[in-house]
Parts: sequence; C-alpha cells; structure tokens
Amino acid sequence: MRLTKFIPFLAAFAPLTHAAGFGRFGSTMDQAKDTSFFKWFHLEQTAADGDTRCFQPSGAKFHDKVKLLVKTDSAGLETMTLMLQRRFIDGGESPFARDIAKSFLDTGLSEPELEQVRNLYNEISSFPGGAQVIAHSDAPRPALPSSPTLAYQTFLGNRASYNQKLHNATLTLENQSDCLAITITR
Repeated sequence: MRLTKFIPFLAAFAPLTHAAGFGRFGSTMDQAKDTSFFKWFHLEQTAADGDTRCFQPSGAKFHDKVKLLVKTDSAGLETMTLMLQRRFIDGGESPFARDIAKSFLDTGLSEPELEQVRNLYNEISSFPGGAQVIAHSDAPRPALPSSPTLAYQTFLGNRASYNQKLHNATLTLENQSDCLAITITR
C-alpha cells in the first residue's frame, strides 16, 4: 500500500528529468526556439524534412556558414547537429565560429555533461596561445590542457571524428567534406 502512494510522487518528477534532456534547450522545439541561443544567433527555420528541421542565421553574413539540424521524435528533441563550414572555422571569422560552437555546447549539455567536456569547451573558447574568443577584457582565462585533446584536434580538422559518451548523451564531432558537424544525441 505504501508503494502505491509513493509511485504518484515519483511520477510527478518524471517530466522534470525529461525537460532537462537537452540542457537549456529543454525538451521541445518551442522551448529550444525560446532560448537565448536561437535569439542571439538569429536562427530561423529554412527547411524541414520529416522529423528534422534546419535552422540558419537570418543575417546574410553567416547564413551559409552555419546550419543547426534538429531531429525530434514523439518525446521531443532527439538529436541536434551544429554544422559549421570549415572555411568559417579556419578563416578570419573564426572567433564567430568558435562563439557559436561553444554556445551550442553550453546550451545543449547539462552541467555535469559540460564538465565532462570542459577541456574541449575551454579549447574552443581560446585561440592557440590562450587568447580568448569574444570575451570581456577582464574575464579570467580558461585553463587549457597541456596538449590539444582529441576532440579539439577534430574541431581543428586534424582528425576525422571524435565520439564521447556523456552522462545522458553522446557528443560527436565529425569532419565532413567541407564542414564540421557537432552532434548531441539523447
């Protein structure tokens, strides 16, 4: 009898764990579109194919350099892939490419998951030599590992792919023909 009283109590918390499934993106497309990530980078839907939607910055300067693919299922957000043109990461606009990449990780991962990839996050947030990417002048510099991580080597285009199982997700970085795909899968 006591167990049956406890089950409704546990059921009340089930939506909370699912809602946190994609960090601050939440668990639904509407929640994701309401985040500062979507607003700051001016992401608008440009295509849809079945259960996958494509979003790109509305401004012409970055529109063709960035794509966010969001796959949903009946439970909500399933997979999010940030695709960055290689020339965007490697060229003169690299600070902007790094900014959206680190913001994607920061928004899409829970705090424990972000801690699991802290070195990658800090490496993306910094240029070689330690200069920070788009940061306040008196912001503390992040601690960097003594040598580039395998994930960061993939970000730089020096490795084909990297895959890491996180707390409740999988993070994959994959270099494709002309872009880098950063994918979070639940």
